[in-house]
Amino acid sequence: MAAVIRDVSGSELRLFGDIVARLERLGPETDARAVIFNDVISLLRGDFGASYVWNARSNAFEEAVSFNMARSNLRRYEEWYQFRECLHVLILLTKFAPCRVPVALPPFAPVGRY
Repeated sequence: MAAVIRDVSGSELRLFGDIVARLERLGPETDARAVIFNDVISLLRGDFGASYVWNARSNAFEEAVSFNMARSNLRRYEEWYQFRECLHVLILLTKFAPCRVPVALPPFAPVGRY
């Protein structure tokens, strides 16, 4: 059975094509996140978003790119939440190794059906 996409508009398909075209033109030193982030959020129909880069030297997420988020919220994340949020810690502990969510999450975390 062939997969069918039913919930994508023509303008969203054009935006996706624009994103791919911009990515093809980027140089190696360009931060792709900064170039396409707002459009990706739009394509996902998101209300807000943020993206960070992991800095292994400082053991922290840095270089925020954000959409529709108050600087005070980003600062709060940078100063406190990133060091206490369980999902980021789990990602770093597994070193990005794929695993089933119930295996990675601690017992106190809610687990849905898969």
